[in-house]
Amino acid sequence: METKKLKLNLSDLEAKNEQLTLEKRDLQNQTEDLRMNMTKLTAEKMFFENQTKEMTVNMTILQNQNEQLRNNSDKINKTQAAILKHPNLAIFCPDGVCQKCPKNWIESEESCYFFYNLDSYKAWNDSREFCQNMKSDLVVISSHEEQKFIYDTIVFYLDKWHGYWIGLQKVNNIWTWVDDSQDNLG
Repeated sequence: METKKLKLNLSDLEAKNEQLTLEKRDLQNQTEDLRMNMTKLTAEKMFFENQTKEMTVNMTILQNQNEQLRNNSDKINKTQAAILKHPNLAIFCPDGVCQKCPKNWIESEESCYFFYNLDSYKAWNDSREFCQNMKSDLVVISSHEEQKFIYDTIVFYLDKWHGYWIGLQKVNNIWTWVDDSQDNLG
């Protein structure tokens, strides 16, 4: 009987051993699956970390570009406001470089001045026509500062009796500028 009991115990132990072996194999398979999943997840994590770094760099670049665009937009808006403030303002862009005044003209404050220095003397009407052909007119002096600028800038040609015409004319015994304003500088 004891042999029978031992055989039963042995049979039970072998069955348990078989069951434990199966469970061990199952756990090893699960461990391998988990290891593979962990490797895959680690690779995905690294991929997403790299993507995040790349996106952070791109975001910084875009923020810098956005700031540059904002600065450029501010400059353009200021320039546009200045242009709109002076609708008769001409801007000249020879060779792609923009400037307020044409070549050989002198800029002062909000205006451009051209002093014609040729030996030929022109009458007032001829001088005005010459200016108008250049899309301009004889100067209208509207302040003492402008008057001083013009006086300091001109160079008499020929002699002190031959200078430059200004846009002032006598109309019906009243001194009037070519823009129809009256002389107020006295």
